[in-house]
Amino acid sequence: MDDIVLFYDSTHTTPENILEYSNSIHSCIHLCPNFESNNSVNFLDLTLTRNKTHLEIGIYPKPTTTVTTINYLSNHPLEL
Repeated sequence: MDDIVLFYDSTHTTPENILEYSNSIHSCIHLCPNFESNNSVNFLDLTLTRNKTHLEIGIYPKPTTTVTTINYLSNHPLEL
């Protein structure tokens, strides 16, 4: 699995056309797109925000949880 970000000119194509074409190239290719919302999309550890003249790049903190912890004395052998 690879992560790909794609920028396109919406006056020439649509996301649906890109998806249909990409998935038709080969039977093993299947794209699962994440479309932008409020002019932003999260990609890997970044937030890409589209402005009128440029893109802004910011850090995207992925949601995590630390509810479960493993006790140091649990049955996990130490690496030597």
